[in-house]
Amino acid sequence: MVVDASSDGTASLVKAHFPYARLLEYPCGTSIETLRYHGLMHATGDIVALTEQHAMPASDWLEQIRRAVEAGAEAGGGGVAQYGGASLQGWALYFARYYRFLPPLPRQSFTDFSALNAFYRRSLLDRYLKEMQGCFAETFFHALLRTNGHILTAVPGAVVTNLQESPFGEFALNRYRSGRFFGSQLATRAGRFRRAAGVALSALLPAIFWLRCAAAVMTRRSYVGAFLLSTPLLLCYFVCWAWGEALGCASGRT
Repeated sequence: MVVDASSDGTASLVKAHFPYARLLEYPCGTSIETLRYHGLMHATGDIVALTEQHAMPASDWLEQIRRAVEAGAEAGGGGVAQYGGASLQGWALYFARYYRFLPPLPRQSFTDFSALNAFYRRSLLDRYLKEMQGCFAETFFHALLRTNGHILTAVPGAVVTNLQESPFGEFALNRYRSGRFFGSQLATRAGRFRRAAGVALSALLPAIFWLRCAAAVMTRRSYVGAFLLSTPLLLCYFVCWAWGEALGCASGRT
């Protein structure tokens, strides 16, 4: 299944080259969270795997997920690698979005996975997806699963490679909007005191994010040189997110 809201000809390409695929088309500009929600709602398989157009799954990606489910996994995901020919800007983008999922992932339960590389049993989606109210933000969906006693399983062999490149200004705006969306979602789920604390502590987020990213890179010994070189850009993106999260948390609006 392909869920599309682009203006780049994706729908025509799918129709021409993948006639067996089910295509859901939405107005250009529809949020990624809305697209994910509708894709997951319309998917009918017993196992639903989720990725995006700028990811290249490994050749055995689906097989790795199938094996994990057969071993008892209800939901989970795998690592996100970066392609070697990325620009410095591409590396900063990668670390800003996926530093928590650098391969190789340890073989253990996780608290969260990227929607770029995740899977769910259909039974879990049938039970909990409607609580997302038309907007699938994976961090909050995964928190809902954990609250109800479900385990998110890491599948180290199920790796996708990020291919995304984006101009600095475009991705900086993306980080601000994503941070603001995240903050607004926190605001709807938190009391007044927690919202105030979130706004007050947002100034610390860039440093916290960078330290977490550094720890992931050094622990897994992955992409150390690229991380150090891209740090100035990366900090800019973390600041954009923090600013957006503070405003979203304060206002409760995206």
